[in-house]
Amino acid sequence: MGQPYAGRPDGEKVRQLVFGLLAQKDNLRLDAAQISEAPLERDGLLCGVYFMLRGPRQVLLTAIWDFETETLWCYDSRGTRFHTEQLA
Repeated sequence: MGQPYAGRPDGEKVRQLVFGLLAQKDNLRLDAAQISEAPLERDGLLCGVYFMLRGPRQVLLTAIWDFETETLWCYDSRGTRFHTEQLA
């Protein structure tokens, strides 16, 4: 699978921002974490990206980038939102 934000000029910048925020939250090194992302679809159309960072000790941090509202939401391992940011 290609990057779910392919074709978006800000895609790589947002990706770096997301994984930096997630790693910083639990003091994780990106080279020691498993990073993945998946497209989010609504009515068959791409509407965002779901980012996941898996660290040691079963740490799972996630983020959602909503293309329609240009909003980024980041969640800690308990599912508690710890960061919200308007990207546009």
